[in-house]
Parts: sequence; structure tokens; C-alpha cells
Amino acid sequence: MTDRNYIRLTLEGITNCRDLGGYAALNQSITEWHKLLRSSDLSLMTESDKEMLYNYGVRTVIDLRSDTELKNSPNPLNGYKDMDFYHVNLLNVTAADKENFKDLDFENDPVLIMIYTGLIKEKEQLGKVLQIILNSSGGVLYHCSAGKDRTGVVSMLLLGLLGVDKLDILANYEVSYTYIQSNLNEMLSAYPLNILKSDPIDISAAYDSIIENYGSFYKYFESLGFSENILKNFIDSVTY
Repeated sequence: MTDRNYIRLTLEGITNCRDLGGYAALNQSITEWHKLLRSSDLSLMTESDKEMLYNYGVRTVIDLRSDTELKNSPNPLNGYKDMDFYHVNLLNVTAADKENFKDLDFENDPVLIMIYTGLIKEKEQLGKVLQIILNSSGGVLYHCSAGKDRTGVVSMLLLGLLGVDKLDILANYEVSYTYIQSNLNEMLSAYPLNILKSDPIDISAAYDSIIENYGSFYKYFESLGFSENILKNFIDSVTY
């Protein structure tokens, strides 16, 4: 595994692949590098990108996209070397599934807040994703299409569990739009700009929903069925 740490990985075909290492966490600890990586769609990655991710320590890949997205854009890390690959359809929010949201005013309704707070309630699917992450050894990379919404909610939950400050969680989300702008041409034809941006007010609402309804991120994870022992072991494994 490479001994270099990257906030944003220097990949040739992906501009929004980031490490969650380096954040101040519980009890003056720091989130580990090479453990938790978030990303956008991987379909444009090169062979060099695959090798870099492998050398960086990635051994588990979780594709959060819909069945349609996966079919139209197969995951290049499915079957790559000895990586474990999982597909969990976390939420249908793509252009192909826009019919599900036909009654929403995408220009004026707080659509992202509705999606994020709604996603938190989808405990069965989120539980599957988090179960894989908490039980994996080596680095875990999870991703959706833009690497902003579904990936953003999972990142918020993980960072929240680890005790990362809310301001840092919002900042981690906020830079997503900066990194994905160069790959938005197709998306721009399907959604208004306010849906594509990563305004911290949207993820902040999801964060506040966790606190208001569960009291803490730890309690939220317990509501998903994770035991104190599992949570402690995970926290210890991804912080130092």
C-alpha cells in the first residue's frame, strides 16, 4: 500500500474521489487515511487509476447507484483483482428515475433536503451499506454518480459516528460541486443547477434531523441494529 495520503486522489479519469482521513474526531483522535473513500462514478477511470486505488489500499467497493445506472455504466472495479464488490441500490434519484419525483418543483422545492432526510429513514438499504463498511477490512470505497448526494449522506453518517465536528462535515460535502463541475454536461440537461450544487444547508438539515430524532449519530447507528461492540471496534479501526 502506498505511504502517501491524499485528500483528493490524483486519478486520471475521476475528479471527485476523496479520502475521509485527517479529520479531528472523538477523544482527540484523528480519522485514519486509506480507510474510507468517497467517490463519483468510476466508469471513466483508467487502468492506472485502478492500480492506484488498489495500491492505496482499497479492497471493498460499494456501488450505491440504481440498477439502471449500473447497467448503463458498468463498474470497472467489479471483479478487479481481489477487491470485494457490492451493489446496493440506495436511492433512485437519477434522470432515468425522475418520474418518481414528477410532483416536485425542482426549481423551488427543497428537493435535496427532502431526499437526504428521507434517505435517513430508509434504514434497510442504509443498514446494508453500513454493515458492509463496518465489517470490511482494508480500505472501503463507496460511490454513486456525482459522488454528492447518496455518497454525501453516507459520508455524513460515518463522520458523525466518528465524532467529526459538524462544520467539518458540512465542508466535506460543500466541495463536491467544485470537483464534479467538469463532468456535469449530461446531468445539466436533466436537472436545474440548484439540484447539482452542494449547498451546506442541505446536508446540514440531514445532520440536524439525526440529532433531533435520535440524539446522536451513535444512537442512530444503534437504531440500525449495530451493537456497542461492533461500533467501538469500527471506531477504533478507522481512527488513531
